Amino acid sequence: MDGTLRSSEKASMIKLVAEGVECPNSINIDRNTSQLIIDGQALVNSIGKPATATTFGDLAATFIDGVVHLERPYVRVDILFDRYHTKSIKSGTRCRRTRGAAPVRRDITSAAIPLPKNWKNFLALGDNKADLARFLSQEVLQYVFNDIEFVVSGGLIHEEDVRSTNPESDVSSLAATNEEADTRVVLHAVHSDADNIVIMARDTDICLLLIHHFDKMTSSNVWMMSGTAKERKYLPIHEICNILPNVTEDVSSGDEARYQLFGVVKKPEALPPTSDALRLHLLRCHYQVNVWENAHHARPEVMDPESYGWRLHQDEYIPILMTLEPVPKACTDILTYNCLSHCLKTMCTCKKNGLTCTKLCHRSHQCLNSSNA
Repeated sequence: MDGTLRSSEKASMIKLVAEGVECPNSINIDRNTSQLIIDGQALVNSIGKPATATTFGDLAATFIDGVVHLERPYVRVDILFDRYHTKSIKSGTRCRRTRGAAPVRRDITSAAIPLPKNWKNFLALGDNKADLARFLSQEVLQYVFNDIEFVVSGGLIHEEDVRSTNPESDVSSLAATNEEADTRVVLHAVHSDADNIVIMARDTDICLLLIHHFDKMTSSNVWMMSGTAKERKYLPIHEICNILPNVTEDVSSGDEARYQLFGVVKKPEALPPTSDALRLHLLRCHYQVNVWENAHHARPEVMDPESYGWRLHQDEYIPILMTLEPVPKACTDILTYNCLSHCLKTMCTCKKNGLTCTKLCHRSHQCLNSSNA
């Protein structure tokens, strides 16, 4: 336990929701009615530091080339970036991802600035990523390729600044305060009038958000492009939404589940959370779901994290894991013993100390000193 939230295997959820749905390697859509929405930082991560690039100008050229030379052209391409707020519940996740790196600040004042030798250390600093997003956004806005319209958001200096290479396009509805590119993707998809929308991202959260907000979109075909250039895969969000069942089940309490598994699981981490820890976890879930639920709004009302399972410590939001003692004082007196009899004699350590046997005693016989006896 290091005070941080435990990460989960979210990638497996895509396999579950897409089970039974054909996810082709390519799709046939009309260019004139199709829009591409890109998670900008995800594209930066996939490109990495190109072997032939020596300056940030070279990197920008590779970035743009990766968009305009996809296997199929689009009439409009939206490139969206994250914002890096000083006070954010994402701070812990970002620190975990950059653990072991030695961040070095580098200002990108022009295209001629040389790329840093250690790309991982460069991306480990939020200010560097924000600077890179700004630089790439500006480079994209200066680029002209046939009749493709480019729209950028999130990466410019001002949070709500959104711009298009087509001066006649009204993109005012996309001026947003969303911190994450994930929710900006939803906002752009909901406000799109294209018949076909393709989202270029590999994030499980984006996939689930698109499924949840699909009924708000006017597009009849929404695809999520994932994988690599050699192993491309398109997830049909519209088809997944048609087959997902509505399932509701009664769930037992967390404390009851802990009781049933107590002494059975090999590691305490495998136990369900206590009701206290679960309450705080659900508060944090509620906060995050509220962010996702309002992803289609340009200026969503953000709740106070400190009222939903977080505390502010040195300008960083830290999760509150519990409000009760980790172990009740009464539990410090618990003894365990492997009795061979029915625990009626003083040979049973629990019986000798006036305590009832618990599941930790690993009884293989009929115990007459348990609470159920």
